[in-house]
Amino acid sequence: MNSDWRSLLPKELGPLPFDGVLTRTEANGSIDAPVTVLGVYPAAVQWRHFVRDGVRLNLPSKVEEHSFDPLSKSGSDLDKLYLQPLGLSRGHILAVDLMPYFFANTAKDSKSHRSMWDNVRDYTRITGRKTAIEPRPPEDKLLQRCWSLPGNQSRLQEYIARKSARLLFTLGREAAAYVRGHNRAIDGQQYLYSKPKTLDLFDNSILTVHFVHPGNLQRSNNGKWKTTHIDWCIESGRGFVKSVLG
Repeated sequence: MNSDWRSLLPKELGPLPFDGVLTRTEANGSIDAPVTVLGVYPAAVQWRHFVRDGVRLNLPSKVEEHSFDPLSKSGSDLDKLYLQPLGLSRGHILAVDLMPYFFANTAKDSKSHRSMWDNVRDYTRITGRKTAIEPRPPEDKLLQRCWSLPGNQSRLQEYIARKSARLLFTLGREAAAYVRGHNRAIDGQQYLYSKPKTLDLFDNSILTVHFVHPGNLQRSNNGKWKTTHIDWCIESGRGFVKSVLG
């Protein structure tokens, strides 16, 4: 693998709406942290409204500089839903995403019946200003991008195969499928909240736990995942983490 992955993954991809810049999101935390948290892709942290001729669009104007930024919603979710229930602090973790670049979600909002990608696309149509934002690929294609994007494997190896890391937490079935070597995201579903397992990743062995994605814990109709998550954290997770980290 090419160890100089930073030269292969541009620091700046191009423009965001309102003259922002879409940048590569870096890992967040200490390289010596005992826990690695692996998400899917970074989030937007600032939004602005674009209004013209009766059209009103909510658009991302800044993305996370570091994965799970504590000031972002994704960072707040990580703290509240995962770290605190397990007795962990930010000092215990290094957070990183499978993909280092932001994507616009293509899921339709239940009220507006529009997606983030619809808004970005209409912004370009109305203003003529192209952005570097891409729509979120379908799950399996996103996994393929993780495998094939030049430099990305070396980037993930640097963070996941750290000698100081004793635990790896994955968030979402895409991340579970990736570390288990699957090409289909659905194949990662079976591992969520399964018994912790030591995996050989990038010639390094690490004890791994697979969690559901934070978005699934926030949805009002996903009581099953909420119950499973809370039960795991209370009944075994907190004690398990404490025993591994001492």
